[in-house]
Amino acid sequence: MRIAVLGLGSMGSWLAAELAENGPIGIHDRDAGRMASVSGAVRLERPADLAGFRPELLINAVGIGDTVEAFQSIESYLPPECILADLATIKSPVFKYYEDCPFPHASVHPLFGPRFADMNRVSGRIVLLIRDSAEPAKTLFQRVFETLRCRVIECTLPEHEAVMGTSLALPLASSIAFASALSSDPLPGSSFAAFQELAGKMFQEDDRLLAEILFNPHSLRRLDDMTRSLEFLKHVIRARDYEEAYGIIDRLRKKIGWALDSPAEIR
Repeated sequence: MRIAVLGLGSMGSWLAAELAENGPIGIHDRDAGRMASVSGAVRLERPADLAGFRPELLINAVGIGDTVEAFQSIESYLPPECILADLATIKSPVFKYYEDCPFPHASVHPLFGPRFADMNRVSGRIVLLIRDSAEPAKTLFQRVFETLRCRVIECTLPEHEAVMGTSLALPLASSIAFASALSSDPLPGSSFAAFQELAGKMFQEDDRLLAEILFNPHSLRRLDDMTRSLEFLKHVIRARDYEEAYGIIDRLRKKIGWALDSPAEIR
């Protein structure tokens, strides 16, 4: 399969290298220097070069704020049978574009990235694959990620966005709350430093991506759950209720252990 990858940030360049064994790879990025990082690929210096490359699959790996614009800018250079694919973290804006798009499409989301994961050791990591993705792109993604020993889970678009409400909105909201409550001159212990590092990595993400995570309709439900839990915790603290505090800690310790050991299937 002839594959073109648009956008060579950390994820795009990693995926282009992983796909190189599946056929000719064409790569394009506005920053020409990034193309040098992917060996064995055809460098498409201009978007118009896609016309000569004639990809069967085009993977859009640019930032979420530019994903739709990038698709629109190269439509005229693609053969009509080319499958468009995205890696978007929040997919609803991209799927609005797909509704009127003349090309078949596929959508995949690796739930890992270079800020939080070792890209050379992705075994056991989860990849969400939108169920109605076009063949043969769907089969290709399944094969490539399963070869890397990732856990590929098929889901619908609504299921994906609901998962993001938990998977991303909760860590982001926790990071916002943590950073908002910081004193001007903290003296960090090891627990504080670990959470500070996590929050710092969250805030290194693109502003548009963080905003889309917050504006995902499912985020409010998770934030409401968090708010209710914190309000009850304040009640327990004011009452100095040791038994209730022990019960909360025990329940949450078990819940966190279950979540880490046995991630739920998407149904």
